Amino acid sequence: MSEGIPSAGVNPTPAPQSSGQMMMFMMMFMTMFIMFIPSMRNAVGEIAKVILDPIIGFEYKFPVMTLFLAGFMMVIMSTGIRHYFIDWIDAARNQSIMRDFNKELRDARMAKNERKTAELLKKQPEIMQLNMQSSMSQMKPMAFTMIFIIGTFTYLGVFVHGLPSTMFSIPWHYDSNFATSPMCGFENWIFVYMMVSLSFGQVLQRILKYITFSNRLKELDVVGE
Repeated sequence: MSEGIPSAGVNPTPAPQSSGQMMMFMMMFMTMFIMFIPSMRNAVGEIAKVILDPIIGFEYKFPVMTLFLAGFMMVIMSTGIRHYFIDWIDAARNQSIMRDFNKELRDARMAKNERKTAELLKKQPEIMQLNMQSSMSQMKPMAFTMIFIIGTFTYLGVFVHGLPSTMFSIPWHYDSNFATSPMCGFENWIFVYMMVSLSFGQVLQRILKYITFSNRLKELDVVGE
């Protein structure tokens, strides 16, 4: 590889990715099958209700608290599993290699340096394989995280539609029917749940990454002494 780009250190022959891709597509299909077929969604939700209702159901007295706690629990479990299975140090290294390679290839093309461009293009399959392996490694925890996501989401659907009263004031619609009133084709409770889970998930993921990189830097400092 040209000077300035670290060696990817992988076999140029693409490794078989069929099993990982098959798992990903199967999980996506299963998720769509469960979430978009009411009978399946309700059946899974009733099963999850047996587990979650005694923990965060509060006998339907505090539905907003149930919604928030369900989001927090789902994010903690799914984010924790992803963080455990993914090597973020290696992922950052692969991203750096890909970014440097693309920059050098772009510079060579802009400079009309045909020899250097040809050399870099020969290395491109190796770099693309490295990027694919990194992406697939981040998809592997999906099988585990989807269990919590589907279970929590279907439970909330059953929980919200079982509330004796579903009238809540939400920022975008005063005194809206929380369970059934749609917004952009989605029910209001889905938007509230997404705002809680996505925002909290991003914060938690950044904290875990910061701890991981800080610990690695401390280990390198100890080795360097």
